Amino acid sequence: MHRHARLLILLMLVFGAACSKETGQAQAPSVDSTPAAEALVEPVLKLDTTGQAVFVTHRATGYTFQLFEDETFEDSEEGTFHQLLSSFGAYVSYSREWYYEGGAHPSYGQSYHAVAVGETLAEADLREFFPTEALYAALQQTPLVQQTTLDHATLDELLDGLATTYECEMSFDGFFSSFFVDEVHDDTAKVVIGLTHGCEVNRGTFTTLELRMPIPEPTKLILADHRRFEHHTEN
Repeated sequence: MHRHARLLILLMLVFGAACSKETGQAQAPSVDSTPAAEALVEPVLKLDTTGQAVFVTHRATGYTFQLFEDETFEDSEEGTFHQLLSSFGAYVSYSREWYYEGGAHPSYGQSYHAVAVGETLAEADLREFFPTEALYAALQQTPLVQQTTLDHATLDELLDGLATTYECEMSFDGFFSSFFVDEVHDDTAKVVIGLTHGCEVNRGTFTTLELRMPIPEPTKLILADHRRFEHHTEN
């Protein structure tokens, strides 16, 4: 019976993910990554992390996409660097750091990205997994909000107020796709959102928000193969 239950969960994960077609992008052999703890079910995604370029493969389709590739230069600190953060279902999150010289001052910063592996690599949306009411309640508990006098009735209004309050310190553009799932427990999850700087005078500033929320029943199925990769060093 246990075996049948596992199979049912896996089938729901596979067929619940978006089906995809090959897009003609370069492909590479895919191997499983090594998470800190073994997933309870076979992951929907395979990740090849053997080189500077990381490839992701959807098990159900076998199609492979290049997720990202580091850019480095010999004898230089300049470049773009990435780190896998987490994956679950047909979704994967990673961080991106960059540093380039030139002009009046260097350009550098950090950002988080969550993508869905379907017909293409598309931005994931946190609202697909958690209702806006839960996101609103969790955001209200963060120090970022509590140290303000904002009192907005909806999530969108609250985000607009935060974007105005912290206009230069951090950017709220792409808020719902700038996340990774850090922890998954029986009924709750911790999601970390990363906000890059809002203007160049604050370049390099990176702010993280930890949201702890109850997991809706449909999302529990998607999170069943959650994997958390090595913690990324945050600024």
